[in-house]
Amino acid sequence: MLDSAFRSRVLRSIGGIKARFDWGEYVRRILSVTWFALRAVQEDLIVLSGVGLAWFGLTVLLPYVSFWLVSSYLPVAIVEVPIVLVALLPAAPATAGLYVVAQRIVRGQSIKFVHYWSGFKSYLVPSWKLGALILASGAILAFDLWFYLGAEQIVYRVIGFVGLWALLFWLLLQIYLFPLMVHQEDLQAKVVVKNAAMLVLAYPLFSLGILIVVLAATALSVLLLLVLVATVWMPFVAVLSSKALVSRLEAVEEYRQQRAGQDTG
Repeated sequence: MLDSAFRSRVLRSIGGIKARFDWGEYVRRILSVTWFALRAVQEDLIVLSGVGLAWFGLTVLLPYVSFWLVSSYLPVAIVEVPIVLVALLPAAPATAGLYVVAQRIVRGQSIKFVHYWSGFKSYLVPSWKLGALILASGAILAFDLWFYLGAEQIVYRVIGFVGLWALLFWLLLQIYLFPLMVHQEDLQAKVVVKNAAMLVLAYPLFSLGILIVVLAATALSVLLLLVLVATVWMPFVAVLSSKALVSRLEAVEEYRQQRAGQDTG
């Protein structure tokens, strides 16, 4: 998906910062993607609210209620853990279904609730693999940060500080993972993660800007009205990150054409 010509762009991006950044262009692109997502939510509010409620129920309420019930009536770890893990199984395909709907919006196609369930079923196994990878890597990062930052030795705290940068990179990856899974033909989790990592490394400021928008939208949804979290918050995030992916893939294609022109010239 991302060829050697683009990899060279990634390496140059890692190797050094350009003398001048066009900050205005970065802000313009980020605001353009954000405005697209806001307008999409407003135009398809009813369908996206329903999809958001389905996602919230399967991803948040089901695990929470399952944990509350087993902890209240069967407070035994050997029983609690398997039940909660089973309750978490719909979370990844529910997220995949949401991103299928978001992808249709970005492509200018109409959306219906049936598209959500179609995506849920179509990406059942691939989303489980990707979700397990996200969950495992996040748990490892969280434990490492807790262990190293809480240690008294200065060396461990330095390692913990490096871990904070790893956490930031992990958060930036989340922008592209599910959009890439429903966009590309190769559904292998390792390929999805590799392509997401290359996009983050090639466009770090753009990716950071999108992450800031996601965090701001999350904070506003929680502070203003919890119902936003249960309805339009996650659809907005899905459309935002899907549009961000398409924006960066268009930039990749533009870079390829520039390289082709230089090679032929």
